[in-house]
Amino acid sequence: MCTFGLAFLRIRGLENKCYNYSISSIRRIHSSPQFLTNHEFFEDEESKPSFTNEELMVKRNKSRLYPWHQKQINGENPHEVPRHWYHHTIKYKRKLYAQFGEQSGINPGIQWPIDKELQSRLEYESVAYPFTIQELIANVKEKRRLEQEYFTERTKEIETKVASMDKVIKEVLDKKAAREKELLKAKERKEKLMEEVRRHFGYTVDPKDERFQELMTKKEKEERKKLKDVKKLERETKLLERLQKRASTASVETGNPETEKSII
Repeated sequence: MCTFGLAFLRIRGLENKCYNYSISSIRRIHSSPQFLTNHEFFEDEESKPSFTNEELMVKRNKSRLYPWHQKQINGENPHEVPRHWYHHTIKYKRKLYAQFGEQSGINPGIQWPIDKELQSRLEYESVAYPFTIQELIANVKEKRRLEQEYFTERTKEIETKVASMDKVIKEVLDKKAAREKELLKAKERKEKLMEEVRRHFGYTVDPKDERFQELMTKKEKEERKKLKDVKKLERETKLLERLQKRASTASVETGNPETEKSII
C-alpha cells in the first residue's frame, strides 16, 4: 500500500479513538492534577503576560494578509517605503498622492507635467483644437447667422406657397382632369376601332383571335398616322399665324404694307 494510504488509515484510527472517549473520561482528564499543572491559570492581573499593541495586532490578524494589503484595505498608504521599481515612477507617485493626499508623504508638485509631457500635450491640442477661442466664437456666430438666414428664407417660401395654395390645388386638379379626359378619349378610340373591326368581319370575333389582332394593329397605325397629320397641321397653322403676326408688326413699324406680303 502507498504512503498516502497508510497515512489516511492512521488518521482514521485516531478519529475512531477520539470518538471512543466518553464525556465522563474527558471531565476526569480536565480535573486531574497533571492537567492543572501543565496549564497555568492567571488569577490576578499582575501575573498575566504583557504584550505590546503591535504584538496584539499581529495576534489578532487572522486574515493572513501581508501588511501592505492590510493597510490598503484600511485606507492607508500601503508602502511608506518603496519596495518595487515602479514605486519610484512618476505615474505611481501621482496615483498615490491622488488617493491619499498629504498622508502619502509625496510632494504635490509632482502632479505638474514635466517638459516632455507638456510639449506632447501642446502638440496634441494644436492638432485637436487648431482654432483659438476668438476664432471659435466667430465660427459659432457665423453658423448661427447662416442658420437664421436659412430659417428666414424657408419661412418666406412656405408663406408664399401657402398663399398660392388655392392656385396650386386648381392646377393639380386641372392636370388630373386633363389626364382623365385623355384616358377617356383613348379608351373611346380603342372601342371605336374594335367596333370597326367587328363590322369589317360582319360578326362577333374574339379579341384574342389572330385576325382580329392583325386588323386591330393596322387600324391603330392608321389612327396614329391621322393624329400625327393633325398635329403637323396644327404646328403649321401656328407657325403661319406667328409669321403673319411678325409681318404685321414689321409693316406697322416701317409703314410699308408690301413688307408683309414679302415675308409671307
